[in-house]
Amino acid sequence: ENEETLITYWNVGKMLSEAGTKYGEGTIKKWSIIFTEKHGKGYNLTNLKRMRKLYSVFQKGAPLGHFYGTTYLNIHK
Repeated sequence: ENEETLITYWNVGKMLSEAGTKYGEGTIKKWSIIFTEKHGKGYNLTNLKRMRKLYSVFQKGAPLGHFYGTTYLNIHK
């Protein structure tokens, strides 16, 4: 279950990162509404920004162990 959740967050973060470069930050707000209507809680604006940040950090090649250190704390700010 945790692996599925992480993969989902990674994919959502990737989609938002790619869409954001084309359409701006309003994209996250739009997707927050869509995901919340379709999937329920957990896809608010703050969480989607965290998912995007998660993708950004690991897309650059940060080791997974780094997630439990300062990167994890920075994602949750």
